[in-house]
Amino acid sequence: MAGLTLAGVLLAGGLLAAVDDDKPNIIVILADDLGYGDVQALNPSGRVPTPHLDALAAESLVMTDAHSPCSWCIPTRYSLLTGRLPIGLNVKDKNRAVIPDGTATLPARLRDIDYATAMVGKWHLGFASGEPHLSDGVQPLVGGPCDRGFDTYFGIPRSLDQPPYYYIRDREPVARPTETIGDSGSEGWSPIQGTFWRKGGIAPGFAHDRVTPDVLSEATQRLESLAEDDNPFFLYVALPSPHTPWAPTDEFAGKSDVPLYGDFLMQVDAGVGAFLDALDATGEADDTIVVFTSDNGPVWYDAVDTPKHNHDATSVYRGMKGDAWEGGHRVPFFVRWPSHVAPRRSDALTCHADLFATLLAIADGDASLPGRRELDSLDTSGHWLRDEAAPRREFLERPSRNNQGYALRQGTTKFIPFLGSGGFTKPSQREPAVGEPSVQLYDLATDPGEQTNLAGKQTDRVAELQSRYDDLMAAYDE
Repeated sequence: MAGLTLAGVLLAGGLLAAVDDDKPNIIVILADDLGYGDVQALNPSGRVPTPHLDALAAESLVMTDAHSPCSWCIPTRYSLLTGRLPIGLNVKDKNRAVIPDGTATLPARLRDIDYATAMVGKWHLGFASGEPHLSDGVQPLVGGPCDRGFDTYFGIPRSLDQPPYYYIRDREPVARPTETIGDSGSEGWSPIQGTFWRKGGIAPGFAHDRVTPDVLSEATQRLESLAEDDNPFFLYVALPSPHTPWAPTDEFAGKSDVPLYGDFLMQVDAGVGAFLDALDATGEADDTIVVFTSDNGPVWYDAVDTPKHNHDATSVYRGMKGDAWEGGHRVPFFVRWPSHVAPRRSDALTCHADLFATLLAIADGDASLPGRRELDSLDTSGHWLRDEAAPRREFLERPSRNNQGYALRQGTTKFIPFLGSGGFTKPSQREPAVGEPSVQLYDLATDPGEQTNLAGKQTDRVAELQSRYDDLMAAYDE
């Protein structure tokens, strides 16, 4: 792609923002189960070195109050690609596509304005055809990335601890999972940590510890190919790590002070760094928006793992993947676009759904959503480019046990309409003790760790947020 032609440069509060004749390239790197506290730039007391992510953060707008719309993977991926909060979403991905046919998606809208679009990595949004590769018939996998806006795809169908284990290229399995593999796990960790995967079908030659290197190698090759073309490109790199199995290659095994998990984090950090070096080598870095984030919080039991390993994967935030508490969904979020987005830190509220409207606004695309709901994608480009006030003031957060309810964030206030984590941290839900309120209310400005439930003292505020919550849920049910 040719270099940017600047039609004008605007100066606002010392921040540079450019009006361009050419559209920027866009790369979104989505880590899997990476905690806010896993990156030393966000958590200096973290015990795992992350020099490459730290360097990216130093060159980026760092959104310190950024959230995945759900504290687990499928709904977050749906939201990132569609701009819709996953409220009430049917997330079953077996034998169905989670994104219905005809749904507006970010890659499809970018392709409408002449972007080349490519995805590499973990899909985990199902296929309309199911997965017919398990039968004898040779049928394409329809309803996946190449039917939802991407020109090309290479990756795995779901999380790397869920069988069957195989690669897909575009609409076809690279090799069918005709063999079987047994369960895996690690001593000293919970059953869903360490080298955990479930028994099931596996393709000949498929190796769990090669998947992250294979994905990054393919992403680099795709990047180099896209950079040779004259069209702008959108490359979505959905890393399968550091999700389980924590399977570092020999180069990284034993290299950190946090066994397995820290080694795997170091490998992810180095892999992202090498990919960004490849971007530099193409000469396209100045013309490319890079967004780095995670799909949810880590599988890290703060009551057990943090004191044992002296590493807090969620920093000061309570909880873990799956939870309504902040540790489940407050994630790293870096935006780098040299000469356009000034490196700085921002405590403005945002979530992954906002990438749809924001990136399309920058690319001069159509960000409209038919039947758009109030808290769906909001255009944050003015904040990125000119440090204008960010538009998001509230959102609904989906925990893994969402039958109990959703968390409502409004300003710095957090309302959870039940007691418990709503997710993996026990208890997920509990009954109130005598005289105890039945809901949770936290002021994150003074209590980021959500240790002091204010619901019993601020009953008027609880009533106000409960009413707002009910109104929003009713709107999302329509």
